Amino acid sequence: MSRLITLMFLFFASAYVASSEISIIHEPEKLNNATFIDIRDSSKCKFRTIQKSKCIPINGLINKDNIISFRDFYWLLSVNNLNHLDQVVIFGKNMEEAKLFAGMLYLAGHKKIYLLDMNIKDIYKNFKLGKGIERGLFRTKIYEGELQSHLIMSEKNLSTKSQRSNIINFVNSIIDGTHEKVQI
Repeated sequence: MSRLITLMFLFFASAYVASSEISIIHEPEKLNNATFIDIRDSSKCKFRTIQKSKCIPINGLINKDNIISFRDFYWLLSVNNLNHLDQVVIFGKNMEEAKLFAGMLYLAGHKKIYLLDMNIKDIYKNFKLGKGIERGLFRTKIYEGELQSHLIMSEKNLSTKSQRSNIINFVNSIIDGTHEKVQI
């Protein structure tokens, strides 16, 4: 009986990992209903970005000494009206920052995350542009992703730089298919 329960657990755990993914894409037009997230500074996103992109600046994830808490991150996702089942395409000034944001989303239980491998100049050439959508002041819905606490090893004395590096390496392990835990 316990063997059957173990096999069922492994089956459902592997199904969850298979349904959650982070991928690098070069042709996002294939994602018809995806939500685009511009992680550049808010002033740049508000002025000019891919039409209907949400402005969620990466510098908003980092406070003085640390990366923001998941409680605050969930609030940020809620005021940006994101659903954990939405397909999201993340882009910004560099891939490292996009991976940091993707790692936080993944750990927050987001299912389909794509990193746009295109520089800003190419984005401006290949997409219909407009002003970015700023976050609201209040939540219009609650972000319902399930925190992947089993993937997190908490470390109180890590510097912000180490935390960032660990999350980026974690995302690289997901993309490579090796799935490691992240120390933050």
